[in-house]
Amino acid sequence: MPAPGRAPPRPAQPPSSAGWAYFVGGARPALLALCVGLLLAVPLERLYRGELEEDLRTEVLASGTALGNALSGALNLRMALVNGLRAFVEINYGRPEFRADFLAYASRLHGSISGIRTVQWVQDGVIQQSFPVEGNEASIGYGLLTDPRSFIREDYQRTEGATHVVISGPTELLQGGVGLIARMAARDPDGRLLAVVAVVLDLPPLLSEAGVEGMTTLRLGIRSAEAGIFVGDAAVFDAEPVLTTVPLAEGEWELAVIPAAGWAGTVRAEVIIARLMLGLLVLLSSLTAWLAASRLGARSREDEERQRRRGEEKFERLFAMSPDAAFLARIADGIVLEANDGVAAALGTSRDSVVGRTISALMDTVTSGDWTDAIHAVRDHGMVRSFPIQFRAPGGQIRHGLYSGRAIDVDGEPCVLSLIQDVTDQRRLEEQLAHAQKLEAVGRLAGGVAHDFNNVITAISGYAQLLSGSLAPEDPRRADADEIHKAATRAARLTQQLLAFARRQIVQPRVSDLNRLIHEVTRLLRRLLGGQVELILDLTTDPVAVSLDPGQFEQVLVNLTLNARDAMPAGGQIVIRTLLQGDVVTLSVSDQGEGMSEDVRAMIFEPFFTTKAHGRGTGLGLATVYGIVEQSGGGIEVTSRVGEGSTFTIRLPRSTAALDDEPPAPGLAGSRGGSERILLAEDEPQVRRLAERSLSAVGYQVVPAADGAEALRLMQAAVPPFDMLVTDLLMPGLGGHDLALRFREGNPTGAVLFISGYTDDDATRKGLLDIGQSFLPKPFTPHELANRVREVLEVEPMPGPDWPLARPTG
Repeated sequence: MPAPGRAPPRPAQPPSSAGWAYFVGGARPALLALCVGLLLAVPLERLYRGELEEDLRTEVLASGTALGNALSGALNLRMALVNGLRAFVEINYGRPEFRADFLAYASRLHGSISGIRTVQWVQDGVIQQSFPVEGNEASIGYGLLTDPRSFIREDYQRTEGATHVVISGPTELLQGGVGLIARMAARDPDGRLLAVVAVVLDLPPLLSEAGVEGMTTLRLGIRSAEAGIFVGDAAVFDAEPVLTTVPLAEGEWELAVIPAAGWAGTVRAEVIIARLMLGLLVLLSSLTAWLAASRLGARSREDEERQRRRGEEKFERLFAMSPDAAFLARIADGIVLEANDGVAAALGTSRDSVVGRTISALMDTVTSGDWTDAIHAVRDHGMVRSFPIQFRAPGGQIRHGLYSGRAIDVDGEPCVLSLIQDVTDQRRLEEQLAHAQKLEAVGRLAGGVAHDFNNVITAISGYAQLLSGSLAPEDPRRADADEIHKAATRAARLTQQLLAFARRQIVQPRVSDLNRLIHEVTRLLRRLLGGQVELILDLTTDPVAVSLDPGQFEQVLVNLTLNARDAMPAGGQIVIRTLLQGDVVTLSVSDQGEGMSEDVRAMIFEPFFTTKAHGRGTGLGLATVYGIVEQSGGGIEVTSRVGEGSTFTIRLPRSTAALDDEPPAPGLAGSRGGSERILLAEDEPQVRRLAERSLSAVGYQVVPAADGAEALRLMQAAVPPFDMLVTDLLMPGLGGHDLALRFREGNPTGAVLFISGYTDDDATRKGLLDIGQSFLPKPFTPHELANRVREVLEVEPMPGPDWPLARPTG
């Protein structure tokens, strides 16, 4: 009996009979297989060729799309840097230190990312500055509008009128090699062109980062409308390539991809293999039926294995070229089938630990709500692009990303191909730009408020001083008038603080005792510090004379003290110490706080850098301190260790001049007058009447005018000419600058005094004002106005057509 499940044995046959039966029995299926193979060979080859071509185009399309996305991502990152450079120029343009600040900013930008050849600042079509300077001497002073390349001239002219980044090239660079030039226009708040910033990019590093260079399995070409083909060759575009686009700020690049061996060569190699396999199959099947069937099964298994290997290689190339985190997961159960190395950097886990886990398990590193919404969008719509999500970086920091996913079939099974692009740095740059624009808007608002408020304070303080001077010392009403004057003086200090915050105050250095200035601000500091912080003063016994703006010094001391307080959340001591060492005055502010690491200490004075939580600091406090100290001719440094507190040390040059006297008491006693004829132009009625009355009271012949136009008419009709013009800077219609120019045209020896409650730095940059001699800020008292008028009248004018409205100081 045969064993269960097995067929019974066949009867034994003689050797000769068995051999003949084997031959005859095997000949039939062999002949049948041969006939069928001959009949089906041609259609099977065509069908197989079509499938190979379709699969090959799908593979090349995926690779081309990945290359285009990588190149677009690399370009977008650098365009964000160009946008940040434009914002820096708009904020700092026109400052005396702009050229040095530009080089410092360009140095940081140049070292922040690969491929940046040169950072440039262009004015009126001429390159004004290039960083690094070494090796770029030929580009400084180069005129873009005279460049022999027409598209360079046209791109620059288009940049001046555009609000986005304009890309030129690829083209041969002045410094040698081939690269791109990204330009963007910097404008003032009114939209007027200030300058054009440019970043010159080396093409090879950009293409290398995107994975274009070093490609061996594909032939590709990239071309633009202006530059033609700049990677690859024209033959690629004539070989029926797969075409994708690389989007730019305007226009696009066209990316063409074909296999390295060409379409026909790649498919032909596969077809030859198929022919050999089919022939072998037919030959083997003609020997015996069972060998043919076995060989057919082996062929099927070989085909599956080859398809599997091709699929693995396809995904490996795609994932390896992508700079973003990418993984493939099944829709049915959410199991991750494949992932690239970018997952390790983005999610803080290894590639091997991601594969085999479910998508829901990844919610430990990705914000679950954002992640769930993104996956649902893919399931509902088949794909999603640039869906905002948040994820946790390896160090625990929450970072921002853009999720893109597409539903695809892998071996007939529905899956999701997902990519996560980290855009944290780009968003940080955008937030810094928005923050800087917000500060600029607040500054303009503060300047406008201060202008009107200073006019009101001038009237209140001035009339209070006049009233006090007209009353007898024993009259009780005189004390009331003095209190009004004191209140106006306090309001004036608040206005100066407002202008200091807006960075629109006019710097008025005075020779002052540093110790006295510290004592004056101590009351404010103790109120700001609170009860948990003890303020200790260790000051020299002798006066320490320094030349600085008292208002700015108060801002420096307040910023340093509040910074020390924030470093001691549990309280502690802050020590302010002064020391005189030869010709150098040292001021130090020490705390018992948490201290700083070397990395933090190296960046502590950088604009927008802060260690405080979001919304707790602007990152401009210590940067402002640094700027004020440098402007005062001094230097600042910080020493700190983690857990041992910090010490900020300021060194200022000691002044050998006499200390400035205290402001005079209210009243007109001691005011210096005269008999000269003065033309007074002031659009604020109360201030105009106060100034007219104050100057008339000390003997001057004053002719008032309500605006610049009226003052011009009075000036042109005056015989003889006026001895002096006293004018507000900001008036409707004809302003103070233009009125002073007209005054000097007809009266070269006449004196000019500007008054204003607020002025921008533009006047100083143009060289039209000498603040120390021909400008009197509001609010002012009648005494200050009379004495300043006398000072300006007694200084000999500077004759000649080049007189810049500034009168010499000695």
